[in-house]
Amino acid sequence: VLFRDAVTKWHPHLDEGKVYYVSQGRVKVANKQFSTTSSAYEMTLDTNSKIVQAPEDDAIARVEDSYADTLGAVRDVAEGSTCDVCGVLKDYDDVREVTSQKLNGRTLYKRELSIVDSSLVQVGVTLWGEAAKKEPYERGTVLGMKGVKVSDFGGGKSLSALRSSRIAVLDDSFDRASSLRTWWTMEGGKDAAVTNISSSSASGGGPRTMTPQQQRDAFYSKNQKNGATVAEDPATLAGIVMERKTCEELKNGGDIGRGVKPDYFTLKATLTIVKTDKLWYEACPTCGKKATSNPDGTWSCEKCSQTFDDCSYRYLLNCSVHDDTNAAWVSAFNDTASTMLQAEAFELAQMKDEDETAFDDKIEAAKSRQFLLRCRAKQEVWNDVNRLKTNVVAAAPVDFNLENKALIAAINQLSESSS
Repeated sequence: VLFRDAVTKWHPHLDEGKVYYVSQGRVKVANKQFSTTSSAYEMTLDTNSKIVQAPEDDAIARVEDSYADTLGAVRDVAEGSTCDVCGVLKDYDDVREVTSQKLNGRTLYKRELSIVDSSLVQVGVTLWGEAAKKEPYERGTVLGMKGVKVSDFGGGKSLSALRSSRIAVLDDSFDRASSLRTWWTMEGGKDAAVTNISSSSASGGGPRTMTPQQQRDAFYSKNQKNGATVAEDPATLAGIVMERKTCEELKNGGDIGRGVKPDYFTLKATLTIVKTDKLWYEACPTCGKKATSNPDGTWSCEKCSQTFDDCSYRYLLNCSVHDDTNAAWVSAFNDTASTMLQAEAFELAQMKDEDETAFDDKIEAAKSRQFLLRCRAKQEVWNDVNRLKTNVVAAAPVDFNLENKALIAAINQLSESSS
């Protein structure tokens, strides 16, 4: 770390990729608020420190960047944290000028990118300032991104480059880059169907973009993923049932969500309470981010820098569910909430404006329905108090034929083990 005069003295002598001898610095514990490296310590240099370039030596191994194993791992990174990712540039938007209300009307430059990898996951990346104004990379370029910030909106994860972030084109001397380039050009990656985890309906951990029957079937499959078929093996069905959590475990389970990564699990529970205040928000019809109303009746999106005649509506559902053990509060975003309430957000918004009695009846009708809920749970600190935040990332009404089949398999397995 260098400041002021040290920057003026040493910056002209430092080149990325070179090796240096560094001495007479001050070592201290790294301030993770400002550090994007994995090291627990950092060295501060001043004008009296010494930096001498080391001679070229092939024996010095190049440092391989510790990129996340897949882009899907971004789902499990906490909002506001930084991470290192590697992916193929799938698409990019033109650079745009946006006016930031948070910076007192200051004009900023931004560009949106989309990167993908062989795990069939796509994530959006926002570049700002000079990085956004640079000529865009070619589609198909493998990019390594270090120290990019993770944002979470409506359950979708996206990335944003900071001033300290580093974005580089990776050549085939990096094994990861070579593998991704082969996947993109020779193994169908360019045309592969991918899951965009930056959309608010793609928060991970459960089935996506399926018919209602496929959603139900997925909860009785071994991996509970999109397109999975119902397990035929009784032992597998029994395991699916017995691996479910209960509301009591969720409320008082102790260890759920306390790990570094969120915990994913399935509940079978009944919807009992729906908070109707702030049940939805007015959204940009293009990107889904929050829209701002204008005096003339139109709507504006700061992210897209566009104005629309009408907004769309997206759910932010907070509700209580219960089973025979206890009750627990969970939240659900747009697509999942639509399944649980059996209505789209714009339908309920219109109903509330035109006929509040019909709106109340619709909410009441949603209660007492029993669902299978794929949940994502993580302990968070709020006002110095630890609390468990549980999001429902997939939901389906209980299919009682399949449920009975699975319960019978579980009962038989328990009977055999006890005899």
